[in-house]
Amino acid sequence: MNLELQLQQKYQAQNHRLVIEDIFKDISLFDRLVDYVFDQNPRVIQNASAILSKCIEKRPILAKPYLEILIAKISEIDCPVATKRNILRFLQFMDLEEHFLGHLCKLCINFIQSSKESVAVKAFSLEILNKIAKIYPEISEEVKQILQDNFSYQTPAIKHKAKKFL
Repeated sequence: MNLELQLQQKYQAQNHRLVIEDIFKDISLFDRLVDYVFDQNPRVIQNASAILSKCIEKRPILAKPYLEILIAKISEIDCPVATKRNILRFLQFMDLEEHFLGHLCKLCINFIQSSKESVAVKAFSLEILNKIAKIYPEISEEVKQILQDNFSYQTPAIKHKAKKFL
């Protein structure tokens, strides 16, 4: 399979399913897929990060060797929203190692406070913060205060996710 050619295609769910099937048949393709998350072509980045997220949802162990670079990627100021959204999507389902939690907590708090972040990025950030708060309950108060300060301006999706903290 020509992975790069597949990633350059316009989004099609069927195409994504076929790529995922091929990756699970040849796991070396997953390494290449991660590389494409850092590509320069926006369509390639979007498709790669969406497929990456779906692969990791099915097999979370695949993410382990890449967590550090993927978390670093969403830390970048110019990280494409699709990449950020898809990485946060799979992070919400993972059992994260403790040494990632502090940085991830700061990132997610910044995301929920930003007026420029997408609803999906904020929603996934709240899910991750909820997981972290189960380990470190003291962050719940900080997140709660942020949510209360901005509650009236939030979308219904964010208000729904915020109920876990309020």
